[in-house]
Amino acid sequence: MRVLYLRAAMRHQQQYCSLKTTEGMKMNSLILMVVLPLLCAFIIPLIAQFSQSVAKFIGPVVLLFILSMVATSWLQVGRGAEAIFVGGFLPPVGIVYYIDHFSLMFSALIAVMLLVVWPWQNTSPRQYSLYMLLAAACFGLVLSADLFNLYVFYELLAVATYGLIARQKNSSATAASLRYLFVSSAGSVMLLLGIAIIYTLTG
Repeated sequence: MRVLYLRAAMRHQQQYCSLKTTEGMKMNSLILMVVLPLLCAFIIPLIAQFSQSVAKFIGPVVLLFILSMVATSWLQVGRGAEAIFVGGFLPPVGIVYYIDHFSLMFSALIAVMLLVVWPWQNTSPRQYSLYMLLAAACFGLVLSADLFNLYVFYELLAVATYGLIARQKNSSATAASLRYLFVSSAGSVMLLLGIAIIYTLTG
């Protein structure tokens, strides 16, 4: 089974010089980089009904935990890349994540930047949830190794960003959100068209 995983990964990602499949806790930790922020986006509004202060710190705690996973994975990743097949399903059916030092560097940068811009003075659970959706989308974009999931995370990123832009109820925010909606929609159509062409040409 390990040989089958390696051959499938090499067929779908020829640009990597060496690939290793990962198992057990390492695979689960990488998936948590996407799953945890996504879960927190839905849990934060529920917790905020009981404690606003606790809801405020859920996001930063999750981001710090992800930073620790990035640091641990950095030491474990070799010179090549590691292919992670979610659920053990091979492409094109399964979801594939790739982890190397380049993707880990961007993951750490995303976590640090979100910690810097985290709305500490804000008491809106909606804004905390949008930041967590943004985090999940960014981590997914960095780690995805197939075009379909790349498109899914791009759309999730667009939804979260639109919500953050339109959170203020004034004319400037409304105009900016409409402009962003137009640009992101055009980008989504172009991306989807490009993916369709690639799948048509390559099967």
